[in-house]
Amino acid sequence: MINDSLDDAKHDKLCGEALENPEFVGVHTQELKLMLKEALEKGKETDQIVALLSRLKEEDPAFDYRISWDARRKAKVFVWQDGVMRKHCQDGLCDVFMLDMMKRQQNSADWPYCGPVLITGENKAVCGCEAIVISEDSESYIFVMNSLYDMSGVSRDETKIIFGDGIMSTNLLTALGIDKTCNLILDRYHLKKVDWKKKFRWDWNRMEPLMEAVMYAKSEAEYDIAIDNVRKKIRSQELQDYIEKEVHPNRFHFVDYWIKVRQGHIFI
Repeated sequence: MINDSLDDAKHDKLCGEALENPEFVGVHTQELKLMLKEALEKGKETDQIVALLSRLKEEDPAFDYRISWDARRKAKVFVWQDGVMRKHCQDGLCDVFMLDMMKRQQNSADWPYCGPVLITGENKAVCGCEAIVISEDSESYIFVMNSLYDMSGVSRDETKIIFGDGIMSTNLLTALGIDKTCNLILDRYHLKKVDWKKKFRWDWNRMEPLMEAVMYAKSEAEYDIAIDNVRKKIRSQELQDYIEKEVHPNRFHFVDYWIKVRQGHIFI
């Protein structure tokens, strides 16, 4: 079974329910998807899901999983990886991750699904592992990534870029111990269409071109001019604080100048 699973990986078969295509499902992943869906929709306790993961690990030596527990011994995160996913990780694809692949409405409990995505040389999307995140916070993302490195046996130093959405804490890299070797790039579409639009509310139409000028600045001098223009146009102390405490300190993670050229290395 391990050999079959690894052979699937060599033929670029993708895995993960997030891609909504049965052709892309690897060994045990589809079975797990169906059983998890049934367990969640019937409102079963999480210990039955733990038992399911344990049984799958016994049946398939290539299958592995990790669970994060809170202080009350309630499960926060379920992470699993099959042999196909592990082979993708071990094939040198862990240099770039997309970690904003969250899907809801997969079950009656509305638990978010997360599948850290890697990109192959043929520009195909493949999952490094999959997870159900009951508690959606930065600690859960950290647990998912730590579990991926642990289960695949891949050094985290291989990762150079992580793409993430607005919930992603910029402390993620420090928590993973890769802040000196990796850059976190925030999802700029999410920033504009969700985070900033929600923050500026009724004033967003006026502020949108000014914030775009900040985002697409091609030099530090251009950025300084753009952010000063934003400061001049903001009408509330709340938004001034947001710019100074949230936007400006995180410029390295979403502004063209810093995410395209960092420390002399071209990222994208």
